[in-house]
Amino acid sequence: MPAGTTAWPGVRKRMILRDDVPEHRYTPEQTIAELETSEIGRITLERIEESKAVVEIIDEVQSSTDRGAQSGKEIQIFSANNKKLLHEAQSVIHEMTHYWYHIGECQHAEAICYSMELMRSRKKMTITQEEWDMIVNIVKDAYPNLSWEGGNSETYKQFDFIRNT
Repeated sequence: MPAGTTAWPGVRKRMILRDDVPEHRYTPEQTIAELETSEIGRITLERIEESKAVVEIIDEVQSSTDRGAQSGKEIQIFSANNKKLLHEAQSVIHEMTHYWYHIGECQHAEAICYSMELMRSRKKMTITQEEWDMIVNIVKDAYPNLSWEGGNSETYKQFDFIRNT
């Protein structure tokens, strides 16, 4: 699809600016354009189009370093914590992954979401076993309060993005 808001009318309708600030760090149009530069980004845009998710872009400074959050159909992206437009797009991918697959509240879900971010950064649809192992270690250190797998472990069998090369 060509770049621009007319290519993703459902996304633009559901990607809203929450704060009344003179100038936003990143506009929905910029975020959409950045998402369009990778396959995982385009898939994320398609999923936003097909879903009832609402993506709120929030510019106010947050008390945490979180780049985003997801609860139900509401996704919040904390632009003040995203130093680059790439990070803004990765945050949308990360939180939309939680929403789309109904995963969260465990280290495994976070590792999957961070893997999707890495795929965006590398503009590939796979990661290596070494990359997966690195992400798992980082997630286990970052989220010691969460167990590895929450809920139904069958949920995680649908993910097949690790390749040896």
